[in-house]
Amino acid sequence: MYNILGKDVMSKGLKIYFDKHQWKNTQLPDFVGALEEAWKASGNTSMGAEWSLTDWCDTWLKSSGINIIEPVVDLNSDGSV
Repeated sequence: MYNILGKDVMSKGLKIYFDKHQWKNTQLPDFVGALEEAWKASGNTSMGAEWSLTDWCDTWLKSSGINIIEPVVDLNSDGSV
């Protein structure tokens, strides 16, 4: 997750999380929600404009089975990648 979000977003997300949930019990959605809030505030769209950390976590962490990574390659009009 750190590699996707980056140091700045991860740090801001942790600050949001600890400020919001100080001295309270939490669950995974609380943590992921704070990280997603920091991600959206960063304005980063490198994962796509509609990318959701919550959806990604649901798929990655809450599903069983083999993970499949499929590359998406876009070609320019001259055939270059």
